[in-house]
Amino acid sequence: MIIQQHSLGPIGMSRAWLGIVFFGAAALVFAVMLLPGAGSLTLGADGFDRRTLFMTFRTPWRTVGDFVVGHVATRRGRRIRFVGYDDGDWAGNNLSRRKFGLNSGLPDTYGLSHDDLARLMNLWRARAMAPPR
Repeated sequence: MIIQQHSLGPIGMSRAWLGIVFFGAAALVFAVMLLPGAGSLTLGADGFDRRTLFMTFRTPWRTVGDFVVGHVATRRGRRIRFVGYDDGDWAGNNLSRRKFGLNSGLPDTYGLSHDDLARLMNLWRARAMAPPR
């Protein structure tokens, strides 16, 4: 192995170990997200809960705008789709807003297509925001 042979020099060894630690931590996060209950989306009358790494983040419907399917272009010209929205509780001019045009996004599609998830979220938001009958 390259690391055992010390053929990289001190800077190369530092970079190699940094890479091992970084990708090892990422692999651990991916493995934890595979556990039951580690990630989910729950829709309710007042808002939605996103569960990531066993932590729950609540977002009220009244603070979010329309859900849309966005696109991110990669360096290789590939387009990655995501479901994004504007969250009034977040800073208006953050990095996400400047790069994607929206300041928040859902981390997963939860088994739905991007279009179906955006449509479902908009439907729940519209029902929650409708005036009482």
